[in-house]
Amino acid sequence: MEITIIFCYRNCQRDQPVYQTFHLHSQMNVNKITNYKEWNDMKLLFSNFTVGESSLEILGPTLQLNLQVLSSITTANLTGHRVQLSAPITKRDLSSFADQLNTVARQLTDPVSSRKIDNLAFVVRKVVRNEMQKLSEIRNRMLYKITTLEVLLPPLNRQANQSLSHLKTIQYFLDNEGWQISERTRRQFISRIESYLEELYNYVNTKITKEIGQCRPLWEIFHSTRFYVCKLIVDPLVKKEMSLMYLRKSLIIHLFYRME
Repeated sequence: MEITIIFCYRNCQRDQPVYQTFHLHSQMNVNKITNYKEWNDMKLLFSNFTVGESSLEILGPTLQLNLQVLSSITTANLTGHRVQLSAPITKRDLSSFADQLNTVARQLTDPVSSRKIDNLAFVVRKVVRNEMQKLSEIRNRMLYKITTLEVLLPPLNRQANQSLSHLKTIQYFLDNEGWQISERTRRQFISRIESYLEELYNYVNTKITKEIGQCRPLWEIFHSTRFYVCKLIVDPLVKKEMSLMYLRKSLIIHLFYRME
């Protein structure tokens, strides 16, 4: 379409963008630049964007083996160990044994033997007071830990078995449905990119063709220039010229009448 001064003048008076007024699309076609549907490289890229055949492994051999070992370990029955630890540390009561030794020592007539048996009773009480106390504390700590394990192991065993079962189900699903999932994800990804590019195209096209670069100021400059030139320069000259013409005509008429 040929650009005319009148066309540009009217469009600028209507405050149209310069892109349409001066047909700048012949110099820079924004539609071709921003319209992704005309990008051959993008079409080729989308067509080559395919899903590989490699499968996604969620439940690997190592993880499966670890879960199976954990499930086997957590099935341990600790009741027998707890009952065994709950039994007395020694078969006989050493405190009563020490009392019996003192009783025997008092019944002996031999002072040397009596003193030896009393010393033996003292050693037994010392063992009860020191070593047996330590052993009792160790046994109590072990009983506490075994009882804690008896409380914690069953839920852990259920969780391990449940996790193993769920992971097997997921892995089976991925092995059989993985390609469909990947293909659907690929289409969604491409669709999202196309949506972004479509929004970019609409935004740029709207800005360039409707909002950016209105040429109303250019028309105002032209209008002001025309006003000042016509009203302040041309009009006075025209009036002066008209006055001179009128005066010249009057002189001619006056001379004509005098000649008669």
